[in-house]
Amino acid sequence: MDVVTAEQVIPRATLDKVNALIDANRAHSPVGLPTGLVVAAAVADASAACLREVEAFRQLEAQLRRKARLFVARYAGKRLDERPLHIVRCVDRTTGRESHCRHFDSHALTVLIPLQIAEDGSRNGDLLIYRRRRTPPSTLVNLLDKARHGAQRNLPLRLRRTLTDFDLRHGRCDRVRCVPGNVYAFNGFVTQHANLDILGGERRSLLIHWYDPGASAGVSTALRRIRRICDRLRGA
Repeated sequence: MDVVTAEQVIPRATLDKVNALIDANRAHSPVGLPTGLVVAAAVADASAACLREVEAFRQLEAQLRRKARLFVARYAGKRLDERPLHIVRCVDRTTGRESHCRHFDSHALTVLIPLQIAEDGSRNGDLLIYRRRRTPPSTLVNLLDKARHGAQRNLPLRLRRTLTDFDLRHGRCDRVRCVPGNVYAFNGFVTQHANLDILGGERRSLLIHWYDPGASAGVSTALRRIRRICDRLRGA
């Protein structure tokens, strides 16, 4: 399983500070929006800035970035965008649309920092990593994969959960038991992954994406811009 795990990198005080930022943002969000949609991009950026105040995290992130740069340079052979994408996800039992949605990322490096875990058990939102990595795809193949995953995402939650259970039983994917304070990193561009759903409590995580090889013909960039516009409109 190609996941780098670094244990106890983020101190509890830093986790508390980030969770306080999220709480403050959600307190001023419009009522009635699903939980997973109400954390603004600016809060995700501020959360990542808090983590980078931790020396151990800065060093780890720099090391991971060096390896990811080499991968993208071999694959894309172009100048890299050095700006990261920060996303905070807050998911509970009401946001099943966020769960069992297998996909590939648009970026070559995905750094996952659990901020808060849901109630322990078989359904607590843990990360799922699929064992079979794809060869770095052409733009056409990448878009076809995105379309396929988009169709799967629209299946009923119960069916998506059944497919995940089948994959776990047959060794097609592994469950990564996430712990707040740990850091998990992998190449999301070639590694299919997903999350379990949640039975009780809430899972919070910060995702940091680095280095988009540009294999989505601008589709992913356009969707990210739309999400940021929606963030600003909700905060207006």
